[in-house]
Amino acid sequence: MKYFFSIILIFIPLIACSSSTNGEYSEVETNQINNTVEENNSEDKLDSVYHYVRAHRYLDLKNLKSAETRFQKVLDLEPNFARAWLGMANVAFLKGDLDESYEFAEKAVQLKPDLIEGIYIKALIYKEQEKCSKALKIVKKLEDYSFPPLLSISAFCNGVLENFKQANELFKMAYSSNENIDLTYLLEAEYQFYFGNFDQASDILDLYFSNYEGPEAYILKGKILIEKGDLTDALGYFNEAKEMSSEPKIPLYYDKARLLIENYEN
Repeated sequence: MKYFFSIILIFIPLIACSSSTNGEYSEVETNQINNTVEENNSEDKLDSVYHYVRAHRYLDLKNLKSAETRFQKVLDLEPNFARAWLGMANVAFLKGDLDESYEFAEKAVQLKPDLIEGIYIKALIYKEQEKCSKALKIVKKLEDYSFPPLLSISAFCNGVLENFKQANELFKMAYSSNENIDLTYLLEAEYQFYFGNFDQASDILDLYFSNYEGPEAYILKGKILIEKGDLTDALGYFNEAKEMSSEPKIPLYYDKARLLIENYEN
């Protein structure tokens, strides 16, 4: 089974699950929703739980506008609900609004300092903005690396900052955790691409494609092919990424793919 848009869902591990589009909740989702209900067990708060559950579903379906509306309704009822702010951060990230996403994630972490997913989003945003030193400052504040996606982010950023031994050790730890392997594949492939190891990057992406699909991987594959002089196939991957993120529209990936197509077609 292939998991469509897997990287989108990696950094929202307790908000949406791509394998539950049949109307049933995964075990992780069910536990999260049950916890939410327990935390909001007064009758006055039942409306916020309802909107929160609906927001889960819309985010699962990549319906960002509806997900954002539902999360906002939760916040209108409960402005101090950290996970609703986390949901807003995820929506903003996928829309490509990184500064807004960071603000939402920061609000979530302020309300719930141990909200590891919020810390991850902040680190991911810094990585996207090519501010790896800031990303590592966030990660180093943690007592451990119990959240696998943070291992991968830390590995990537340590490598970019030329802490190669630490980067290799962290990638090994990320793989050995046997969780979120798709994210680890993507980040190690991007890491190898960053240092010009195009064959290695391509081989790692092949491992990713054996089990997963996602526009981010297609974009990276296209960039690798550009470096290897294969413009025709590269444009094919960019167009595939654009198509995958067009309906429903995921601006973060759609706009990246569109700009690459415009740049290399001309």
